[in-house]
Amino acid sequence: MKNLFLICLLTFSANLAFAQTFNDIEEGQVLVFDQTMKLPTSALTKDKAVTTITIKKGDKIKISQIQNLDSINVMVFVGHLEDCPSPTSTTVMEIVKILNREPSTDVGVMLEEKCQLSVFIETKELYHPTFFAN
Repeated sequence: MKNLFLICLLTFSANLAFAQTFNDIEEGQVLVFDQTMKLPTSALTKDKAVTTITIKKGDKIKISQIQNLDSINVMVFVGHLEDCPSPTSTTVMEIVKILNREPSTDVGVMLEEKCQLSVFIETKELYHPTFFAN
């Protein structure tokens, strides 16, 4: 019985490491991406040699603002992408599927100049797991 309890506790603890929901995110937090994603650059990008921005697993973002766009039922998490690959580049909004999480969630991700990254999520999915590691 002790072994069963220990297994359950370890399983629960392991799931907590990745169980952060979007609702748990606060301004000022530094978050680490748990998956890699590629964002196509926009026509407004100053550095025309850059066609794709890659945000890698392990990259960090410091959340500076959380906005509720009530009229369209969307929350926006805005922050500075540390170790930004191209500070003068901008991207179009890309729909990104959050991998290895249940329930499955799609979010919009967009990079603006000076490495400002925005993550858009429907308010009905605020309690779904994020693509950030704790």
